[in-house]
Amino acid sequence: MAAAKRIEALDEAVVVIRTGTVGGILNWSRSHVNAHTTSRSDAGTGHVHHETNVSSSASEEMRLFIQEDDGREFEARATNPGFGVRDGHRVSVVYVGSSQDQGRTPVGLINHSTGNSRLFEGDVKRQVGGPTNLLFMLLMFAAIIAGPVIVWKVWSSIAVAARPEGLRPDAGELFIRFMGSLIIGVLGPLMGTGVIVGVLRRTGLLGPEKPSLETQVIGRVREAMEDVKATEAAGRDDLPSPAMAPARAWPSAATVAE
Repeated sequence: MAAAKRIEALDEAVVVIRTGTVGGILNWSRSHVNAHTTSRSDAGTGHVHHETNVSSSASEEMRLFIQEDDGREFEARATNPGFGVRDGHRVSVVYVGSSQDQGRTPVGLINHSTGNSRLFEGDVKRQVGGPTNLLFMLLMFAAIIAGPVIVWKVWSSIAVAARPEGLRPDAGELFIRFMGSLIIGVLGPLMGTGVIVGVLRRTGLLGPEKPSLETQVIGRVREAMEDVKATEAAGRDDLPSPAMAPARAWPSAATVAE
């Protein structure tokens, strides 16, 4: 199965919410055990000591069988939802995906019967893959590479002018010059960029910092969830479905991957 296309712009983000009544539920726990071994040698005795650290974690898995108002039934899974669900509860499952792809990933669960809900922000972020500013990245990379070279050249010129004629630099001086050029040459561009951007934002020349694409998509999903909560609380029957145009800012989708 091909991987789902990631969301690369806010207008590609599609939120689909399926609502129905729970007709069956399965709960189980999954344990994860990690072991890490480190070795160290005693210089005095030559003995090698091994230390093993073991850690474990557990997750709660939930599988729901939900019947929609039109009689269709679908299955949904959630990991560590943080609240319980039982047969007869009315729930909504929140999906997100790209308008350029039919695949939809579950990222949220709402229990309308108890008022509990959860948005799995990590799952939303994994669906977002906005383009990076390639030109800015290339310029920063070039500055980081060229910075140490420039600092080395300038430092060497000053050192040659200040050193008595015929005296060669020793290894200690060369090491200090190398490390200093590396640190100053790398940190200089990074700190300089931060200072320049900060000054431009304070003076209003650059404008306020825009929220990331991840933040915008998460905000759209939260808005859609609040819309469905309000609709259910009001007792309305015209609930959003995958074949209907959802409310306000969240685009609809013709189909949902079962």
